[in-house]
Amino acid sequence: MPRVGKSLDKNLRQSLIWSKSQREVANLISESYPADVVNKWRKMRDDFDRDSSRPNPYEEVNNRKTCHILKLTHL
Repeated sequence: MPRVGKSLDKNLRQSLIWSKSQREVANLISESYPADVVNKWRKMRDDFDRDSSRPNPYEEVNNRKTCHILKLTHL
């Protein structure tokens, strides 16, 4: 097998292991939230994937009030 083929094979095998590990972590995180919250986010994600003009579920929401309250509690 050419060197590129061996390298590609090795990297694909490593990426499959990494992908499985990341999926397990994602599932654990999802299980830590109420099902309705996870389902709402998944719907938002699916809507955005179909139409990028919809709200982006990957974007952090900048809530100034919450940030201000957090700053005050850590003084």
